[in-house]
Amino acid sequence: MTNPASPLPNTTVSAAASAPFRIARTREEILSAAAARGLAIPVECLEGVEANMALLASHAARLADDGSRVA
Repeated sequence: MTNPASPLPNTTVSAAASAPFRIARTREEILSAAAARGLAIPVECLEGVEANMALLASHAARLADDGSRVA
């Protein structure tokens, strides 16, 4: 499908790319996702990566919210 939000002409988004995405939250999930992409997370950075993934997950949850809840 065409992505109307893209500034690039003729940019398409696959159905899989537009489907809900599960964000890695646990240390094991984060390390597994990184390894699957050929990335290494240094041990000294892992705590920060975990915190950033939790923050990203909370932002994603707010974006996915239908607006029916009041904060």
